[in-house]
Amino acid sequence: MVYSPEAGRYYVTWSEDRDDGNGYDLYARWLNPDGSPASVALPFSRHPGSQGDASLAYDWETQRILAVWQDGQVGGDANIYAQLAAVDSTPPTAAFTRDPIVGKEGDTFTLNAWPSSDDTTPKVALSVRWDWTSNGSWTHPGAWTNTSS
Repeated sequence: MVYSPEAGRYYVTWSEDRDDGNGYDLYARWLNPDGSPASVALPFSRHPGSQGDASLAYDWETQRILAVWQDGQVGGDANIYAQLAAVDSTPPTAAFTRDPIVGKEGDTFTLNAWPSSDDTTPKVALSVRWDWTSNGSWTHPGAWTNTSS
């Protein structure tokens, strides 16, 4: 857990097994000073194998956190992973285009998330993931007959 004076909130991470066959994954959310949720819980690191024991360090000058955790995604002994991230209290704005705009069943559509934006993360550094089934698992490109780019 870290406190962001700029946001006036706490950023917390935890490890949770949601019984989806993926093991323990890391989730994160913002909390208000009174401990009430200030954002939805979002996946922070979600891979097969177990992620846990997360530690956070906050740099108030750059408003970024360094998250470090143990991760068993490659099997066997857990490795140490780290991620530097902007502590942004405003979520990115998701947007996409589709081509063609209209079609019929069986047509192939191309989706492009380039219109997405964020106030602290440059457009080229945004990660785009698709969850076509709304089950919390990111769909890998090519897993569906529709194409995405």
